[in-house]
Amino acid sequence: MSVSRRRSASEAHLPPSPRTPKRVLERPIAAPGSAALSAPSSPCDEQQAAGSTTSTPLAFKASPQGGGDTLTKSCTFATPTRSARNSTQTPTPPPSGDRFVPTRGVTCPELLASFASRLKFDNCDSTGDMTGRSAAGVQYNEALAQTLMPSTAAKGKTFLSFRPSPAKHEANLTHSNSAAILRNCQPHQELRKIYRENLYFHSEVSSKSYCYRPISTTPERILDAPELIDDFYLNLLSWSSRNVLAVALGSSVYLWNATSGAISRLVHLDSAIVTALDFSSDGTRLAVGTSSAQVRFYDVGSLQESDRFTNSHNARVGVFSWNGNNLCSSGSRDATICCHDVRSKSSTARLLGHRNEVCGLAWSPDGRQLASGGNDNLLKIWDASRMSTRSGAICPQAGSSRGLNAQTDGARWTMTQHSAAVKALAWCPLKRQLLASGGGSQDRTIRFWNTGSGELRKEIDTQSQVCGIIWSKKDMELVSSHGFSHNQLTLWRYPSMTKMAELTGHSSRVLHLAQSPDGETVVSGAADETLRFWKVFAPQQRTKTRHGQYRRQSAANVLSIR
Repeated sequence: MSVSRRRSASEAHLPPSPRTPKRVLERPIAAPGSAALSAPSSPCDEQQAAGSTTSTPLAFKASPQGGGDTLTKSCTFATPTRSARNSTQTPTPPPSGDRFVPTRGVTCPELLASFASRLKFDNCDSTGDMTGRSAAGVQYNEALAQTLMPSTAAKGKTFLSFRPSPAKHEANLTHSNSAAILRNCQPHQELRKIYRENLYFHSEVSSKSYCYRPISTTPERILDAPELIDDFYLNLLSWSSRNVLAVALGSSVYLWNATSGAISRLVHLDSAIVTALDFSSDGTRLAVGTSSAQVRFYDVGSLQESDRFTNSHNARVGVFSWNGNNLCSSGSRDATICCHDVRSKSSTARLLGHRNEVCGLAWSPDGRQLASGGNDNLLKIWDASRMSTRSGAICPQAGSSRGLNAQTDGARWTMTQHSAAVKALAWCPLKRQLLASGGGSQDRTIRFWNTGSGELRKEIDTQSQVCGIIWSKKDMELVSSHGFSHNQLTLWRYPSMTKMAELTGHSSRVLHLAQSPDGETVVSGAADETLRFWKVFAPQQRTKTRHGQYRRQSAANVLSIR
C-alpha cells in the first residue's frame, strides 16, 4: 500500500537535500526605472508537479540600502535528481558559433546564452528551447556576462577575435612613461605592447652601454723584434692555443711563452730565411715555410723537426692555414696551393687557379671551405668536398695544369671585386659562411662575403692598405691592421661598420696580426721591428679559484723577443 503525502506550503521552500548541492549568486544591479521586480512564484511548484528538477526559482528583491534604485539578484539552482536524469534527456542547443574559429561573430552574450542552455538553467521553458526565454533569463544572462567579463560584455566585443598588432615603440621610451602607459591602458589590449616596449628599452640600454665601453688606445706591452722582414706578402706571426707566440726574425724562429715570459729559439736556417709561420689547432705543431720552397713541421714540446716536404712548391712559401691538427695547406709564389697530411707525410692535393703569388689562406671554422687570396687580385673559395684529382684545379704533379683560367680551375667562387692583392682573410667565428677580405694599397677596401651564395654583403673603404683582419671570438667585432698611409689598427663593429677605436703607435705599416687564446688581446708586428700588444676586445667572464681569487693570465715584462 502506498501512502502519498501532500507537501504543505511551508515545506515547499525547504532547502534541498544534501545530495543536490546548490550555488547562490548575489550581485547588485541597477534597475531601469522600477523599484522592485518579482518573478512568477509558480515555476517551482510547476516543476515539482512535472517531476523534472528540484530547484529554487530566480527572485529579485529590493535592496534596503538602495532606496529603490539598486536591486539584489539572488539565484539558487540545483542539479537534477537521479530520477530526473533518467527520465528526461537534455536537449541539444542550437549552434552558436565555431569555438575553434575565432573569426566567427560570436559575442559574449551569445556565448553565455549557449552556456546557460547547456547547463539547463531556469531561464528556458519546460522543453529546453531557448527561443522562449523569459525576462528573468535575459536579465540573468546579462548579469552573468557582467560578472565574468565586465570589460568586454558591456562593449559587445567579439570573444576570441583577432586584433591588429600593437603600435611600434617610441624612441624616447623611459621607465616613467612606460609605467604611465601601463596605468592608463586596458590590460587585455596593451599587455603585449608594454612587454615589447620594455624589451626594447632594456636592449637599447645594454647596447648603448656596450658600444661605448672603454677601449685603451695605448699598447699594454711593446717587444723589440729586430730583423722582422718588411714584406707585405709574408706571414711571420702566430699565437698558439697554448699561449705561445712564434715570430720569425730573419733566418730564425723564436717562441715566447706569454704565461711565463720564457724565450726559446726553435730553429735557425743557414741558407734561407723564414717566410711563413702557423700553429696547428692544438698548438703542438708549428708549420714553417722557407724562401727555398721547403715546408717543415716542428714539434713544439721537444723543439725538434718532425716532417719536411721539399717537392711541394717551386718558389718561396708565404702562407699557411691548418684544418684541424693533421691537414695543413700552404700557398706559394708559384701560384699553387698544396694540402699536406702530417699523418701520411705526403701532399694530398694541389689547387691551381691563381695566376700570381698566393699570399692569403684561411680555412673556415667548420673545415668545409678554404679561402685563398693572391697577388692577382682574386679571392677564391674552395670546397673541401670537391678536392679530388678529377677536378681541373687539383693535380698530382706540380705545374702539370698550368694555364687554367679562373672559370675552369675548380673553385666554387671566384671574386674579382678587389683591385689589389688580397692578403687579409678572416672567417667570422659566430656566423657561418661569413668571410672578411681586405685589399692592398690600390684597393684599401674591406669586403664581407656570403660564401654559401657568393654574395657581396658589405664593403667599406678604409683609406689605407689592409694587411690583416681578426674577428672577436664572442662579439660581432673585428680589428684590421693597415699600412700605407696611416699605419694604424682600427676596431670595427659589424654590420654597421662603426669605427669604435683607432690604435696608433707604429711608425711603419702593420704587416702581421695574431690573437691570444682568450680572445681579448691582439699582437701586431710592423716594419718598425716592434711587437705591440693591444687589449681591444671585450674581456670574458672571469672564474674564481678554490681560494676565492680570480684566475688571470700573467706575463713577464720582457723587453726583447730574443
